[in-house]
Amino acid sequence: MASFATPTTFIAIPATTAAGNTTKRLPNSPFFSTSRQRSNRSTHRSFKVSCNVADDNEKRLESEKRTLLEGHNVDRRNVLLGLGAGGLYSTIKLPSAFADPITTPPISTCKDSTDGIGNIKDRVRPNGCCPPTSLSTPPDYVIPTGQVVRTRPAAHRATPEYVDKYNRAMAAMKALPDDDPRSFTQQAKIHCAYCNGGYAMEFPGNVSKEVQIHNCWLFFPFHRWYLYFFERILGSLIDDPTFALPYWNWDNPSGMSMPGFFEGKFLPNADPSVRVLNPAFDAFRNVEHLPPAIVNMDFRNQASGSYTCVQQIGANLSLTYKQMVSNSPNAATFFGGEYRAGDDPIGMQQSTGPIESGTHTAVHSWVGNSRMPNNEDMGNFYSAGWDPLFYTHHANVDRMWKLWKDMQGPDYPDHTEPTDPDWLNASYLFYDENKNLVRVYNRDSVNMETLGYEYEPSPLPWLRSRPVGRNLNANVAAKSFGTVKKVEETTFPVKLDKTVKVLVKRPATNRSKEDKRKAYELLRVNGIKLDGEKFVKFDVFVNDLDDGTPSTPSDSEFAGSFSQLAHLHGHKMLMTSGATFGLNELLEDIKAESDEYILVTLEPKEGCEDVTVAEIKVELVAKAQTSELRHTKPMASFATPTTFNGIPATTAAGNTTKRLPNSPFFSTSRQRSSRSTHRSFKVSCNVADNNEKRLESEKRTLLEAHNVDRRNVLVGLGAGGLYSTIKLPLAFADPITTPPITTCKESTEGIGNLKDRVRPNACCPPTSLLPVQDYVIPTDAVLRTRPAAHRVTPEYVAKYQKALAAMKALPDDHPHSFVQQAKIHCAYCNGGYFQGGHPDKELQIHNCWLFFPFHRWYLYFFERILGKLIDDPTFALPYWNWDNPSGMSMPAFFEGKYLPNADPSVRVLNPAFDAFRNVEHLPPAILNMDFRNQASAGYTCVQQIGANLTLMYKQMVTNSPNADTFFGGAFRAGDDPLSMQQSTGPIESGVHTAVHAWVGNSRMPNNEDMGNFYSAGWDPLFYTHHANCDRMWTLWKEMEGPDYPDHTEPSDPDWQNASYVFYDENKELVRVYNKDCVNMESLRYEYEPSPIPWLRSRPVGRNQNANVAANSVGTVKKAEDTTFPVKLDKTVKVLVKRPTTKRSKKDKKKSYELLYINGIKLDSEKFVKFDVFVNDVDDGTPSTPSDSEFAGSFSQLAHLHGHKMVMTSGAKFGLNELLEDIKAEDDEYVLVTLEPKEGCEDVTVAEIKIELVSSKNSR
Repeated sequence: MASFATPTTFIAIPATTAAGNTTKRLPNSPFFSTSRQRSNRSTHRSFKVSCNVADDNEKRLESEKRTLLEGHNVDRRNVLLGLGAGGLYSTIKLPSAFADPITTPPISTCKDSTDGIGNIKDRVRPNGCCPPTSLSTPPDYVIPTGQVVRTRPAAHRATPEYVDKYNRAMAAMKALPDDDPRSFTQQAKIHCAYCNGGYAMEFPGNVSKEVQIHNCWLFFPFHRWYLYFFERILGSLIDDPTFALPYWNWDNPSGMSMPGFFEGKFLPNADPSVRVLNPAFDAFRNVEHLPPAIVNMDFRNQASGSYTCVQQIGANLSLTYKQMVSNSPNAATFFGGEYRAGDDPIGMQQSTGPIESGTHTAVHSWVGNSRMPNNEDMGNFYSAGWDPLFYTHHANVDRMWKLWKDMQGPDYPDHTEPTDPDWLNASYLFYDENKNLVRVYNRDSVNMETLGYEYEPSPLPWLRSRPVGRNLNANVAAKSFGTVKKVEETTFPVKLDKTVKVLVKRPATNRSKEDKRKAYELLRVNGIKLDGEKFVKFDVFVNDLDDGTPSTPSDSEFAGSFSQLAHLHGHKMLMTSGATFGLNELLEDIKAESDEYILVTLEPKEGCEDVTVAEIKVELVAKAQTSELRHTKPMASFATPTTFNGIPATTAAGNTTKRLPNSPFFSTSRQRSSRSTHRSFKVSCNVADNNEKRLESEKRTLLEAHNVDRRNVLVGLGAGGLYSTIKLPLAFADPITTPPITTCKESTEGIGNLKDRVRPNACCPPTSLLPVQDYVIPTDAVLRTRPAAHRVTPEYVAKYQKALAAMKALPDDHPHSFVQQAKIHCAYCNGGYFQGGHPDKELQIHNCWLFFPFHRWYLYFFERILGKLIDDPTFALPYWNWDNPSGMSMPAFFEGKYLPNADPSVRVLNPAFDAFRNVEHLPPAILNMDFRNQASAGYTCVQQIGANLTLMYKQMVTNSPNADTFFGGAFRAGDDPLSMQQSTGPIESGVHTAVHAWVGNSRMPNNEDMGNFYSAGWDPLFYTHHANCDRMWTLWKEMEGPDYPDHTEPSDPDWQNASYVFYDENKELVRVYNKDCVNMESLRYEYEPSPIPWLRSRPVGRNQNANVAANSVGTVKKAEDTTFPVKLDKTVKVLVKRPTTKRSKKDKKKSYELLYINGIKLDSEKFVKFDVFVNDVDDGTPSTPSDSEFAGSFSQLAHLHGHKMVMTSGAKFGLNELLEDIKAEDDEYVLVTLEPKEGCEDVTVAEIKIELVSSKNSR
C-alpha cells in the first residue's frame, strides 16, 4: 500500500468553536471573578453619594493629584503624553497621569440638548431630554442576585408567542404617563441627554465640557446599562422576570433584513374593524430599507449602492470580520479612545472603536429617514431612542462585545475590557424598574452573567469571512517609487479633497509568527480635522492597484473606513479625531510581509472636501499579555480570563483553502505517484508490488475454492461500511477497475427520453493503438492556482475564453476536443462501461466513494489540456464559490451568447455559454441548495443565503465526521450500483446534486444540460461547479485536529487501488488511481483562498428543552413497535431509542452517534427527496435547514433504464452536535420525522436506528 504520514493538525477549530454558538455563556469567563466582585461601593446605598468612589488610599491619591495639577499648572494632556499613554490605556502601569473618570453630574444640572440637532426648528422629537428630577441622592446600584437568566432571542427567529409578549410589554411602556421615568418617552430621551449635550462634566474647572458617550471607550458600557434597565422595566410591566429584548442579528445573513415584526402600523387582527397599533412600529424609517431590503454596512458609500444581494451580504460579512478581528486586537482598538474628566469630546485625538464607527453607525444611518430634517429617528442620536428598533439594534452591538470578549486564547491575548481606573470608575445615572434613580459603573457591567442575561446562540459566519487579497505578490509599493511620495517626503497636513496616496515605512519586515504574537502592527491615521457639521467618510486601502476594478470590503487590501456622523452645534466647528487599522493579517493576505514600505491610499467618499490628515504611520504595539506593561493599580479584583473555545487567529481567517504545510494524508516524500517509471512497458488493471500480487492470487484461490459470497464474507468480518477502520483487506474484495475502452458501449442509463435527447449518447472515447500506461505525475515547477469565479480579473476571463475556444475548435474525434471531454462524464455516469472483471455489472462513479477521486482526475486532465492549448502551464480552472455568499450566483462570464465587442458588426460566440440552462436561475438569482423543496421557493435573499450556509455546515461538519460518511458508501468490484445499501456522501447528495438540478433546464426532455449526468459535461459551468466540489474535499481534509480525528481519505485498498482511464494533455491513454490523487500538492494545483462563512453557521435549535420525545410517547410509536418497511406517501414519525445518554465530551471524541435510514427502496425513474428531522414540533412554523432539528435530506436523481427499476439505498446523519443544540442529550428516545418532498409515493424504508460508531483515531 502507499505509505501514510501522520496527518498534521488543522488550524484547530474545536467542535465547540466550529459551531456558530459562541454566544453561549462560557463557564468562569467573567473578567471579574463573580465571588470577588463589588457590585456597589457601600452596603448603605441611601447614605453614600460619590462621583469618584474610592477607598482611603485612592482618596489620598486623588488629593495629591489635584495638588500637583493646581500647584504646577500642568496641562493634563501633556502629562498623559509625557507618560507615554498613547491611547494604549490597558498597558500602562501608572494611573494614567492622575486623570479622573467621567461622572454623570446630578440630573438637576441637565439642560436641553442641541448638540447634533442641525435643524432644531423643524425637529420632530423634543430636545428637552432631561429625566424627571428625584428628591433623593442616587445611591450606587446593587445588582439583584438569584434571578432567572434572561435569554435575548434573535429577532428574525422570534416565535409568535415571543412577539406577542414583546408587543404587550412595549404597549404597556408606551401607555405610561410621559413623566413616569419608566415611560417610553423618558426612555427615549435618555439617549438624547447623554449623546446630544444634555449633561456637562462634574470636574473642577471643567463644567463647560459636555458628557458624550459616543466616539470613545464609554460607548459599550453605557449602552449595556441603558438596555439592562430598559429590559427590566419591560419585564416588570408584564410581570415576567424572564422577559428579554430581542437582538437584530445583522451579523448573520438570515438576520440582515429589518426584523419583520417591527413593521406594519397595525397588528394583525382577525376582526378588520378593530385596529390595534403596532407598538414596535416607527413612522420615521427609510421606506426604501424595509424588509426584505438587506442592511448595507458600507452605507454612504455610493459604490455599494449597486451591490447585488450576494455582493451585499459578502461585503457585510467581510466588514464584520474586519471590525471584530483585524481592527480590534485589544481594548484600545475595540472600545475606542480613552475619555476622561476634563477631555473635550469634540477635540479628542483618539480613534472611535471599529464597531461603533462601522456597523453601529451604518445601521443608524441606514434605518433613519433621510427625508426628515435631522434624519429622524435612527439617523440622529437625539431621536434614535424613539424607534423601538434602536434597542434591538443595540442589543446586537452589545452582543458584539460579548463575542469579542469570548474570543480568548493565545491568539487573542488582549480581548479583555480596559483595566484603567478611569474606565472602570466611569458612571451614569438611570432609573431602575422600581423608579429608583441609581448610579452605575462600568466595572459592574463587564460580567454579563452577574447582570443575569445571555444571548440565544446564532451562527457567526463573519468569523470565517476574512477578506482575500486581489494583488498578491504584486510588489505594489516597490512599483510606486518615483510616482508616489514616501511619508517622510510628504508635507503634512494633507487634504482629502481627492485621493491621497503615500508610501509608509514599516518598523520591521519578515515578522515571524512569534513576533506577531508579541506585538500588533497598526496603521495610524492621526490628526483628522473635519467640519463637525458634515457627515464624513473615507476608506483606507493598503497596496491597492489602479487596475480598473475598484477594491471592496471583501478584499484584503481594504483596511477599513473612517466615518463620522454630523455633530452639529449650530455653527461650523472643527473636530479632531483619528483612526487605527490592524495590519498583521492584512499583510499576510496580500503577501507583503517582506515589504519595507506599503502603499497607503485614503479614498474620500463623502464630506471630505475640507478634511485634513496630520500624520500617517505604522507602529508596533506590544500585546498586553506578552508585555510587562500591565496596569497594576489596586482596583476591583480580577479573575484570570478563561480561554474561549479556542479560535486561533489562523482559524478565524477565512483562508483555509491555502495549502497547509505537511498536511497531505500521504507524506509527499513517501508517496508513490505511479507504480512504474517505465510507462511504455507496463500495463496493469490492479497495480501491486510482489506481496500484493501474492495476496491477490490467494484471495482469488480462496474465493473460487470455497464459493463464498463476498458480501456475506464482508458482513462476517463486520465491515459495516466502515472501511477506513478495518486493518484486514476487507474479505479479499477487489477495487473497481475501468476496463479497456474497447468494451465501452452506448450510454442509456438516466436518459429517460432517448428519442428527444439533445446530446449524443454514444459517449465512448477514441480508441488508441497504444496500450494503456500507468500515469506518472509530472513534477511541474509551476503551481496552478484555481481562482474563485466571482472574483476573476478581466485578464483571467480572456485567458479562460481563449483556452475554451481552442478546445471547442478541435475536431470532434480529437481526444482533447470539448466534445470528447463532455462525453467522459456520460460514459462513466450513464452506463457506458462495465466493471473490469465483471461484464454483468455496470461501472458507476456516483452515489459511492468513487465520486470525489474520479472527478478530481477528470478536472485535472481537463485543466492541463486547456493550459497546453494556449501554451500556459500556469492556467487553472476557476471554481464556482457557491459556499460563499458573494459567489452564490452563477458566475457572470458564463452568460451572454456573444462576447462584448467594440465593433457590433463582429459577433464572437462566448465559449463559456450554454443554451440549456434554466433562464430563471441566471444572475443575479441566488443558488438554492434546498432545490426541489417547494417551501424554499419563497425564501427571501437573506433566508436563502442563511439556509445555504447552514446546509453547507450540515454537509461538511455534522454529517461528515469520517471518511465513510463524507466520501459515501463502499463500491467494490462485483457490486451492483442499483442495489447498494451504503449511503451517498452528503456533499454529493446535497449541494452537488442541487446545483446540477438548479442549473439544468427543466423544460428540456431530460433536464439538459446540467440536469442529467449524460449531458452535464456539455456545459462549461460543470467543470467550474466540480472544481468547488473538489475544493470541499480539500477543506474537509484540512479540518484536522483533536475535534476532527477522522478527516482522512479511506485507507481501504479497494478505494486506494480503484482506477480510471483518461487521455492526458499529450494524447496518451493513461490509467490513474485514487491513491495518487490524495496529495493535491503532488498534482501541482491549489485553490485561491476564499472566506468560509459556513464553518461558523452551525444551525440553532428551535425546540430546546422541549421534551419532544417524552411528550410524543403514546401518540407516536417506538421503532421497536413499528412494522417495517414503512411507506413515505405521507409524513412518518417514529421514536428511536438511543444506545446511550448523557455522553461526555470524551465519549463524543471516542465515537460518533449516527442516525441510520436503511433499506430505502425507490423507483429509479423518479427524482426522490425527503427531509429528516429530529425532535421537531408541529407548532405551525415549519422547520428549515437553518434549524438544528433538521438532520438532513435524502435525494436521488432519476436513474432510468427505460423501464421501472427498484433501487435500494440508505442515509446517515450525525447526531453529536444536533442533540447538543436541541438540548436532548439526556433523552433516552428521540422523535425522528421523515417528511416527503417529491417522488416519495412508492418509497419505503426498512429500518430507522441510531448507532455509535467508533472514531478511528480515538482507539
